[in-house]
Amino acid sequence: MIEFLHDAQTSGPPSLATRLPIIIGKPPAKTVTDPSVPSFVHWNDDGIRDLIVGEKTGVTTARVRVYLNVGTPAQPQFSAYSYAQSNGADLVCAAGGCLGCFPRVVYWDTDDRKDLLVGLADGRVMVFLNTGTEASPTFDGGTLVQVGTAGSVANLDAGARATPSLVDWDNDGDNDVDGEDLEILVGCATGPELGLMVDACTAGDFDEDGDVDQTDFGYFQRFWTGAR
Repeated sequence: MIEFLHDAQTSGPPSLATRLPIIIGKPPAKTVTDPSVPSFVHWNDDGIRDLIVGEKTGVTTARVRVYLNVGTPAQPQFSAYSYAQSNGADLVCAAGGCLGCFPRVVYWDTDDRKDLLVGLADGRVMVFLNTGTEASPTFDGGTLVQVGTAGSVANLDAGARATPSLVDWDNDGDNDVDGEDLEILVGCATGPELGLMVDACTAGDFDEDGDVDQTDFGYFQRFWTGAR
């Protein structure tokens, strides 16, 4: 079952106590065979957000379901799904344990066509570049995302169950992890007794314990070097 938390407030802090099922076709129903990884995105460029869902389809395989929104922006409704395509066939990625795949729509390169960034169960991350159009995306075979400096490049490896997000950490106009990102992380480091200094530092709190500390620098090092 895929649900969303409805904010009943019209102003002020959100109130997310109401859980509502997402309607697929007629009755609400379980839509994937394993834990789902949903994302609400513009898929076919019609101005209405659609639903993509990472699904574990086998012991070692996963796919990405696409549910096009046949409703309205105010009242989304979804019909039958199709699978995201790669080189003329279903896009398939490696699954394991409790994670199929973790797909996110991103704009990876400069061609103004949506791409797919996919976190894998083994901790690695793949990017699938759009070889179709913005309104009708289809993807290449995918490549592993790599990190590091010249001469020491390695595959990005988060250890297990990678859940990537592409952001401009330091507001420098790119979506990379670079030296300026490290400087910002240092500036956010406060230790457990002080908590987060500013909201912007939340992105550096990798272990979500309320501060940026030595443990978070360890996570940052994984992204920087590709080490476990």
